[in-house]
Amino acid sequence: MDTTLPASTTTIPTPCSWSRHSPPARPKSSSTSSLPPLGVRQGNADTLYRLRDELLVTTPRGRRLIDLFYRHGLELSPLLLSDEALRTEGAEVLLLALPGLEALVNGQGETVVVTQEMVDALDIFLSHLYSLAGPDLQAVIEEEWQRSNPPALVGRTFAGAWEQVAGQWVTFLPVQYASPREPPPPEVFQFGGHVYLGDLGDDSTPLGEAVMVLYGVGGRHGPHTLLGTAQTGADGAFVLDYTHIGGEVYGYYTLAVSDTRYTTVGVWPGPGAEEWEPHWIQYPIPVAGSYGESAFFVHGAGR
Repeated sequence: MDTTLPASTTTIPTPCSWSRHSPPARPKSSSTSSLPPLGVRQGNADTLYRLRDELLVTTPRGRRLIDLFYRHGLELSPLLLSDEALRTEGAEVLLLALPGLEALVNGQGETVVVTQEMVDALDIFLSHLYSLAGPDLQAVIEEEWQRSNPPALVGRTFAGAWEQVAGQWVTFLPVQYASPREPPPPEVFQFGGHVYLGDLGDDSTPLGEAVMVLYGVGGRHGPHTLLGTAQTGADGAFVLDYTHIGGEVYGYYTLAVSDTRYTTVGVWPGPGAEEWEPHWIQYPIPVAGSYGESAFFVHGAGR
């Protein structure tokens, strides 16, 4: 299916246009003279990081998009590095969208409108990516196109487009974007596990009364906000939770032993978690729910 549009038509690519298996021709009107090279300039990168850390993490829909990006990053990176045309198409999407995204993260999303040119560029890039991707990534591209329905966003402001894509009430910086739906119910994040006295992997001695902490982290490397503390029970078990009711939703949640009597010598991250920093456990971009089975192994501080 050729997405090249005659100058006199307003035809919009359909949300189900992912059947082609070769890169489409670029519109003749497109210009690449001012496109950034491979990689993103620092100022633009800062806008994208702010989009992730200040806006996307505030809604379940946004966190899903972040999770999909990281989940498929190992496949995306070599495709972009090896295909110059794909890089150029991706750069054009960024070039067109960045002014609106910058306005959005600065609380001025009502000042920039989504254009047909933006949607056409996105369709060309994703169609090309689809032709190179594996089955899992292809399924994600098709599902997310249908769910977000970019053609329906043409003519809306970036604030209105985000409202439609997020599909819920969102309070962000000085601007409140309200959809007709009811506010979402509270989201509860619960993290638990055990602490053991011994070498890594030695779970024969559960440790009671050890102090555990839970941090919320806006970005991958901080800053950290203390959300709660707890002591382990006689069986070494602990549970820490955080309830989001219109407050801040963090992109990452970190567990650690915070007890001067002990030194952590190793960790076993549970499902959805990974080891982070020396002997911390971090949950990247989790959805609300219960996460258990993490384990910390400690020695006495004087050992």
